[in-house]
Amino acid sequence: MKPTRLALPFLCIALCMCMGRRETRADPGASPVPPDTPEYTIIEAVGCPVREVAQMSMIDVTTVVMAEVEEPVTEYHQFESEPWYTPEELEWMAIVIFNEAGGDAASDETRIMVGNVVLNRVADERFPDTIYEVLTQERQYGLFHWTGIQWASRAVHEPEAVERAYECARRVMEGERLLPDNVVWQAEFRQGAGVHVYQDNTYFCF
Repeated sequence: MKPTRLALPFLCIALCMCMGRRETRADPGASPVPPDTPEYTIIEAVGCPVREVAQMSMIDVTTVVMAEVEEPVTEYHQFESEPWYTPEELEWMAIVIFNEAGGDAASDETRIMVGNVVLNRVADERFPDTIYEVLTQERQYGLFHWTGIQWASRAVHEPEAVERAYECARRVMEGERLLPDNVVWQAEFRQGAGVHVYQDNTYFCF
């Protein structure tokens, strides 16, 4: 940091001002001290005059104490927050989005909704507490319960659809929501208490 020279005659100035004011109050009719007399003092502090007139009958200011004071520096740090999810969880989300709504006919909106249903289930007490357990719950997401979470075989022939699934998975994991919390059912048929929305041949139900 670059030091700045600052004048620090605060104590002397304060005493001078006090004495000047005290004498002025004692003799209200006294004439002002002319600036060409020794009693008129202008202290130059780093090129900026401090215009304080002091009655110098008792105190003579002849010394200005100089000190090097470091300028405060405000440093701004950018902290990139760590994602709350793991790379494995991101891939699992991409896989279920691809498998459930990976066809080119399905919109990215439908893909986001598929991901919303998964996270809604994680937060719902009726379902398991993790993405992996939700996806591998018996009789829920295809054969994941028996095979583990795996890409559909067609994924190797559809790299663009896989990339879309990954992008939608990131959006879901970073907080994008298109469904309310109570929508926990998603399939090609109706289920639950009612239908929230139907699109791309998929029912999203609560």
